[in-house]
Amino acid sequence: MREQQNTHDPHCQRQEKTALTREQIALKCMEFLAEHDGSEELYQMLHGELGLSHEEVEALGFDLAHRYEHEPSPGINGPRL
Repeated sequence: MREQQNTHDPHCQRQEKTALTREQIALKCMEFLAEHDGSEELYQMLHGELGLSHEEVEALGFDLAHRYEHEPSPGINGPRL
């Protein structure tokens, strides 16, 4: 018979708490940046480096529309051959 994992293991609880704490820290940092930072550098990191679309940036709570660069829509002038 297989032994069940002890859910009261302090090491396991510490790992869960650390993961939760990191998630909470990341969330608070995102909230702070969304509220206080509308910089070009933030836009370039989110859109340029991480490749987030403008919709994804907005879904994260960022208001960076004043930083948006024109993104050509595919198919407006037809496909290039």
